[in-house]
Amino acid sequence: MTLIENKDFLASPVWHRVISDLKESIEGVEWPRGSSKFILFDDKGRGRGQGNGVVPIKRMFQSNLEERGWALEKKLDIATHRSPGKIDAVLKSITSILL
Repeated sequence: MTLIENKDFLASPVWHRVISDLKESIEGVEWPRGSSKFILFDDKGRGRGQGNGVVPIKRMFQSNLEERGWALEKKLDIATHRSPGKIDAVLKSITSILL
């Protein structure tokens, strides 16, 4: 599914920053914490804190983005009648490219 089709934006420094930040933040996530690896456990019977921790993995990823200047858990006005919940991570940028 195509999400962004604006060729000018795809060639912009903003887009390259977003992609770079996302890749580096994903690569910086380790699970279990302190392992320098990313391992998902196949065990369904593990105890609390020993299985695949979705919340701690998300927080680690968000923390990596925050270190790169992203804002976390922000509400955005997206010009609709419905108000969406908080966005996990947002990068504020100024660009002259219209989407």
